[in-house]
Amino acid sequence: MNDLQQNIRSDQQNIKKNCWDCKYQRIAGDTFLGICTWFSRHGKKDKQILPSIVDDGCQFFEPR
Repeated sequence: MNDLQQNIRSDQQNIKKNCWDCKYQRIAGDTFLGICTWFSRHGKKDKQILPSIVDDGCQFFEPR
């Protein structure tokens, strides 16, 4: 059982937390990188994803 828990933790650590794999990314609008929809789901205006964070993601990342 411990081995299974360690494997799950290891898999979770290996998930790349970038905008490309985030459930909040939506390819739309005038930007190639897309729109982050986390904001509209929390009562704010959506934002364009910036080139400076697209590969690293942010604190709102959730896997698709």
